[in-house]
Amino acid sequence: MNKLIAAVVLVFVAILLLSGSVFTVNQSESAIVLKLGKIKTQENGQELVYSPGLHFKMPLADTVQIYDMRLRSLNIDSSRIVTKEQKDVKVDAYVEWKIGNIADFYKTTSGNISKADTLLSQVVEANMRDEVGKRTIQELVNNQRDELIKELITVVQKQSKKFGVEIVDARIKSIDLPSTVTESVYQRMSSNREKDASTIRANGNRLAEGIKAAADAEVTVIKATAESEAKRIKAEGEMEAAKTYVNDYSKNIKFYKFLRSMQAYNDSLTNGKDVLILKPKGKFFQYFNPTGSPSE
Repeated sequence: MNKLIAAVVLVFVAILLLSGSVFTVNQSESAIVLKLGKIKTQENGQELVYSPGLHFKMPLADTVQIYDMRLRSLNIDSSRIVTKEQKDVKVDAYVEWKIGNIADFYKTTSGNISKADTLLSQVVEANMRDEVGKRTIQELVNNQRDELIKELITVVQKQSKKFGVEIVDARIKSIDLPSTVTESVYQRMSSNREKDASTIRANGNRLAEGIKAAADAEVTVIKATAESEAKRIKAEGEMEAAKTYVNDYSKNIKFYKFLRSMQAYNDSLTNGKDVLILKPKGKFFQYFNPTGSPSE
């Protein structure tokens, strides 16, 4: 009976020892093993980190520390920060981080997530004060927020590596201005926009005047060219008519004189409104005489 009890006790102790020597690391986790409060190391002296899977340890002597390696969010409470022009602003931000180096994380924070959040908050706030202090309110509101974030992430990443934390992302949720500052900023922005609008309108008017002047000049050139071309064509026509007149006149001068006189008689005597009292003498009436020569 005593042997049976002893065997049962031995089996129970063996089960306890076996269960105490096995531990499991889940897919999103990593672990370290502490021996007498120190992280177990490999043969080369580097800290031993256990990846997901089933692992063994020395029962009773070894303690397992398992950490979730997934992203964590840290909200940075609204704090008043002084800008370059010595104005107060309230900045709300948040940081996405995860454990990057378990050994450094344990040595710095003793594996305490809350302590890591506190350290990280201090680092982010200190660097955010420095970066915001380099800029004016207008720069923060208008176009330098992204640049501020990039510089902030770069600096915080370097400093947070000292306690085993890796910064994945950081964002500024809001930049609130005190009421006394808000009005002056809006007035300055409105003034700048009005100035830009005036500049754009002035440039538009100047461009319109230039286009109109160019169009007027082009119209003047076109009209002058057309008038010159018309005069040239008219002159050519008159010259051609004169040439035709001379050629025809030279063929039968007497007949041409007779024809021109008949046309002149027709134009002068068939008007019907005017009355001419003339003596049929002179060169104009030469064809009234039978001889066809001027009478005295």
